[in-house]
Amino acid sequence: MSKLLSNLGYVFQEVKTILRLNGISSLLSLISLTLIFFVAILAMSSWQISTSLVQALENEAEISVYYDAARVESGDLDLSDLISEIESADGTLTTLPISAEDAYTQMSVILGQDAAVLTQFDENPFEPYLEVGIDLSKLTEVIAEIKSLDGVVYVRDNQTVLEKVASIAGVVSGVGIFVALAVGLATLMVTSHIIREGVHSNREQIMTLKLLGAPNGFIYQPYVMGGVLLTTLAGLLAAGLFLWFVTVVSADLAEVITFLPPVNADRMISVTLWGAVAASFVLGLAASLLGLSMIRNHGMRV
Repeated sequence: MSKLLSNLGYVFQEVKTILRLNGISSLLSLISLTLIFFVAILAMSSWQISTSLVQALENEAEISVYYDAARVESGDLDLSDLISEIESADGTLTTLPISAEDAYTQMSVILGQDAAVLTQFDENPFEPYLEVGIDLSKLTEVIAEIKSLDGVVYVRDNQTVLEKVASIAGVVSGVGIFVALAVGLATLMVTSHIIREGVHSNREQIMTLKLLGAPNGFIYQPYVMGGVLLTTLAGLLAAGLFLWFVTVVSADLAEVITFLPPVNADRMISVTLWGAVAASFVLGLAASLLGLSMIRNHGMRV
């Protein structure tokens, strides 16, 4: 370890020389890797957010139970008894009565500027109902039991919406895995090429060091370090580019999805960014070692 630390000055000087001699190639590789990591961060963050969104929707799963309001008004149906029967159903979590006026107000908030269309109605077009929070895993059983209750006219559930969101999350997850594999392969190819190019460009110097008795670990250390620094720098640049992208689009995106459950995106983005930087370091190390191992096919022992 002490020998490694004592050689750091030499190693970094050699890394600087190697990257300078292959300046254009190194710059193009850095730009390519940065864009590759940026796309990977986008895919992974989208996958995490979509998965969390599905979980949030499942946790807030609700059905709307419409009852015979005329029977309630006439006294033929006791609403409190109906609520008690619904709450006793296996899988029911909460039950909240929503009046016609509350339903009107909720829709006005959802419509926003378009809420003026509601003023075209002479009377309130909405009916009172019961907002029932349920265990999504028991959705079918709960709906069947509630539909069988006396006084229940109609039950509206969001199962189709949840299934569509879940399917979208599955697609995003598949895309994320594909992108991660593509990023890993592209990083290995680009970085290993840079390492091989650097070694071949300094072939005579390397052979001189070998003749002087320098060990392989000492000779090839700058090339491994160069590959690691290149990919790690690309990961950091991609992380900065992603943060700028999020800052630009987050405000507009928040306005579009105000009706969706809140998701702790900040923490997920932070984890994704640090994960991308760590992955870029590991990929750089693996690609550098791979590049050195492939040089053996060209007659130079590592």
